[in-house]
Amino acid sequence: MQGMFGLGHQGPRWWRVARGSVLRFSRHHVLDEAGAVAVFMPLGLGPAMTELVLPYGLFTERATAAQDLLRLAPVMPEDAARLVGEQLARLARQDRDTLGLGGSLGAVVNAELEKAQAATGTTG
Repeated sequence: MQGMFGLGHQGPRWWRVARGSVLRFSRHHVLDEAGAVAVFMPLGLGPAMTELVLPYGLFTERATAAQDLLRLAPVMPEDAARLVGEQLARLARQDRDTLGLGGSLGAVVNAELEKAQAATGTTG
């Protein structure tokens, strides 16, 4: 009996390889895992950046932060550099103790939420 394209029972070699690959991808859930990484990795970057930037904001002088922003401005999009500059100026006008307390409180709340999520097996 001739198979697909008249080339034997299971068709040409490339067809068998392609079919086997699709079956293995399906069996091992490769596409599901890749999709989950593509969706959830960017969602995890926000909290990760917050945790990295928080100590910088707590312990860096305002003048140093402004100089660092000036060094980053050439590689940032114009609108992003303007937005970050405006926010930095707004934060510079606020009381440093208030900012430190708010940031510390935010870090504690974030850590407690992560512990609760780990204990219940949920993600947020």
